[in-house]
This record gives sequence, structure tokens and C-alpha cells, in this order.
Amino acid sequence: MLQLTNREFAILQESIDGLFERVARRKLNIEVETDFTQLDAMTTRAPGSKSKPSYNPTFDPHYNDLSGKGFWFRLTDIDGNTVGCHADRIFNVDNFVALMRSGRLWYDDGFRAINEDTANLALATGLSLEMRGVVGYSGVMWLDPKYRGTGVARLIKDLSRALCMRNFETEYHAGLVRRGLIDHKVQEKSYGYPHAKLCVDGYFPPTGQSERIYMCYIQRRTILEQLQYEALDLTAGAGNENAAQPMA
Repeated sequence: MLQLTNREFAILQESIDGLFERVARRKLNIEVETDFTQLDAMTTRAPGSKSKPSYNPTFDPHYNDLSGKGFWFRLTDIDGNTVGCHADRIFNVDNFVALMRSGRLWYDDGFRAINEDTANLALATGLSLEMRGVVGYSGVMWLDPKYRGTGVARLIKDLSRALCMRNFETEYHAGLVRRGLIDHKVQEKSYGYPHAKLCVDGYFPPTGQSERIYMCYIQRRTILEQLQYEALDLTAGAGNENAAQPMA
């Protein structure tokens, strides 16, 4: 584990305070939750839609012991309605590809938890990932359609990375996205991921079908640079902070 310096901790704490304030300015509230059974109740094992968050086995307490290994956000509006969610889980690994190949990225017992053979996972040929050490892994990003395109998703992503780093001293942050989001550069424009690698190209046991899925990731140093840049950008354009209101 690479320990944070005092300066890095100060950057993170200032960013966390500022991000909570920016969310509040939009008349929204973020609650940090650790009971994943509540998140499970919000999702289903059927494919997701724009009206509800998608199921992700990595955050399913039926398959995983999640105690002390992560948290999730519940985003609520001024009336207390849940309008978004996002989850983070912490892994400490020497080889992230090996974690995927075993199925333990999704299930504590690997793919045998769903009666699948590890050989069935179609990892991309020659896949290698530099991620090792403490990695924050994200999923279940969902926003009510009226809040999409308003910048709220990036606020949530920044906050999750800052909290992961402050609380768990993460060295990388990562998440899987499908080909459609990559084609529109959503991982870069909305989530700030500078790296994306094709990692699944074929059969994917968690969904039971063929997929093209990319691993997006970002290093600690880059996260800190982004947080500092956005803090400066906010200071320069403070008058525009309320411009991005939810779409009716």
C-alpha cells in the first residue's frame, strides 16, 4: 500500500468538502451507505433500463462479503426521492487480470458460484493491465434521466475516487464499460478515465452472452491532478455552477 502524503490528504479533504457543496448547490443530497442489501433491493438480475439501476454481481451481498470493503452512494432530490446511485469496492491485488480470469472480480467464490468454468470467460487476447496494489472498482452508476447530461455523473465519480483514496489509500480506480459508451467517449468525457482497454471479447459468464467490454482506469496521480484542476476551474467560474440544472 502506497501511503498518502500530508499534501495529498489535504487535497483530497478539500476536494471532498467542495464536491459535497457542489452537489448541495444543485438541491441534491448524497448519502454514503455501507449496507449493500439496500443497493441490491434497488437493482434486479434482469438487464437494466433508463428507469432503474442495472444489476452488478460485484456488489451483490448474496455472492460477496462486502463488510468493510466498500461503500455506495444514494443520491436524493429535495423531496427525498432516490434519483441516482453509484458503488465502489476495494480490491488489493498483485495481478488484476488474474482476478478477472478467476471470476473473483464478480464473485468471492469465482465463477463456480454460478456454475460456470473459468475457461469460459473470453478475455481479450494478450490482455495486460498495469493495475496492482489497492484498487477502487466502480459500478452501478445510475442517474434518473432528467439529471443526465448535467455534470452530476462526474461529480459523483470525483467524489467516489476522492473518498476511496482518503479512506482506503487506493492507487488506481477502475470500472468496466460496454462498447457503446466507448464509441461515444463517455468514459473520458463524463467519467474522466484516461485509459480504456478491451478486456472481454466474447462470452461473459455474468451475463451469459457474448460481450465487448472495456476496462477503464486511472492512476492516483492523475486523480489528484484532475481534482486540483476542477477545483481551480470551479473557482474561476463560480457564477456558472448552478447553470447545469436537471432537464424537465
